[in-house]
Amino acid sequence: MDLKQLTASTNTQSDEKLGLLLSKLYSLKNNTLILKPLDDQDGDGQYDIAYFPIAQLSVQQDILNRTLWQAQTRAGQSVILELPVYPQKNKPFLVADLAKDIARFNSNLSGIQLNAGTTLNCAMQSTTIKENACANQLKQLTYVSQLTQKAVKPYLNMSNQAQFSLLLTPDFEHIENLPTLLKTLLSQHDLVNLKFNIVGKQKQFNHVLAILNTLDSKYKQRIMLTLSLPENSQQNAWQEVKQGLFNIQRIGIQKFGVDGYTNENSKNVHEYLYNPISLNSSSVMYQPFAGLATEGKK
Repeated sequence: MDLKQLTASTNTQSDEKLGLLLSKLYSLKNNTLILKPLDDQDGDGQYDIAYFPIAQLSVQQDILNRTLWQAQTRAGQSVILELPVYPQKNKPFLVADLAKDIARFNSNLSGIQLNAGTTLNCAMQSTTIKENACANQLKQLTYVSQLTQKAVKPYLNMSNQAQFSLLLTPDFEHIENLPTLLKTLLSQHDLVNLKFNIVGKQKQFNHVLAILNTLDSKYKQRIMLTLSLPENSQQNAWQEVKQGLFNIQRIGIQKFGVDGYTNENSKNVHEYLYNPISLNSSSVMYQPFAGLATEGKK
């Protein structure tokens, strides 16, 4: 989720938002929260706002440290921060500096996830028209990733097995070489996270799962799949995401999650996705949706 959702005009109001979020996560019984602490305010592809103290960007509100601490202590969450691999186009190594400062001043952080988006989609295709350009993109990304890992590793929680991960958004239509690319990336990262929007694309997603199912279990253990949440409340869309999460588990991939969690869709997450997402295995321990404070209920 975007950390900006917890911003407010006062720290008291921000703390109230955080408290409500943690109550929802506590009742959901998931185990990891991935936060996005940067914001592209004008949508030009350049990240210009941060929600933690940093010299390189404008700081809108400092809410990261207390969010990390309280998410861990009050809701039992491991917290991973997601950073764009290239926050600003004219500063190709900026992410290493940002990640280092974050890890250095936030001892409760469990890991860093670099979001490379569609940068490596060319390397997933069986034939690449611009092969040299694609090779250069992979080489550049590898260098930035290694630089960032070197910067943050001394400060991260060493007990966490997924300290440094890479997030990719593959194209459904061109993924023939995805297994080969994953093996390469897993030699350089603790985990690779693949994000998909599967609403209305069940057939294509099942094809992805069939390809991933060809991998040995040692690779599956270090692959995560993330599904984008529906942008509306239509039951069919949410049921598709629910089924997608179950299908992920069926091929032996046990790390999975959802992207786009908000206060507005949190009730749907609890209603439709509790079963695949929650780690609660006992009906006795089930807790109802915790958003009651905003709904005027006791």
